[in-house]
Amino acid sequence: MRTEAADVNLILGGTEVILMAERTMCFPHSKTLVLAGIHPSGVDQDHPMDEEAIHRLERAAFRASALRIVIAGELPLPNSPALEGAHDAFGVFRAQLPLPLTLVEARQTRRTRNLPPEWFVTTAREPFALEASSTGGKRFKFESTPTEAPSERACWTIATHVHPVLSVAVGSRRVTLPVFAVDDALQRITLPAFSRNCRGVRMERGEGVRLFSVTDGKVFASV
Repeated sequence: MRTEAADVNLILGGTEVILMAERTMCFPHSKTLVLAGIHPSGVDQDHPMDEEAIHRLERAAFRASALRIVIAGELPLPNSPALEGAHDAFGVFRAQLPLPLTLVEARQTRRTRNLPPEWFVTTAREPFALEASSTGGKRFKFESTPTEAPSERACWTIATHVHPVLSVAVGSRRVTLPVFAVDDALQRITLPAFSRNCRGVRMERGEGVRLFSVTDGKVFASV
């Protein structure tokens, strides 16, 4: 797999992962691309999502030479005027790149029943996991809102519901950047929101958590 300089390679519990500038994470062992939902809860309905997120997903899939996509959260459903553009764009994306796609739904959400069959989406429920054979190392399970208890030693957790952000100073003003948050003690990585207009939870540097911010098409380790 060809990795651009914009990305960051990490080893999590002996498993190689790539934090990509498109706000996605890749397991290069199996070329599996992982991201938070396309239309997660918390999206500001006054600013309906456009097709930008779908095009960013397409770019990430091609850059990673992805053979599989796992989306944890939601997708732009039909019959929603605010999401009509995103829905159509996602249909085009699936027509052009019909590789295996799994939608991991949170325990507390209702099952998705009206996804278009031509999207070829397989749905799964938490706790869903990528086994070691897929990751090339440890098992990674999905939990939208994990507990604070340490994960089992044989497993890492991918959290997707709490979207971490970092406030940084840029000249005389402060801007908020999406971040990947890695907690080695709890064996957990929290993914940034994939949708740009999704609200986030502010994180602080330190406290045993490594933050990797996404800005200007690059991923940076925040120190």
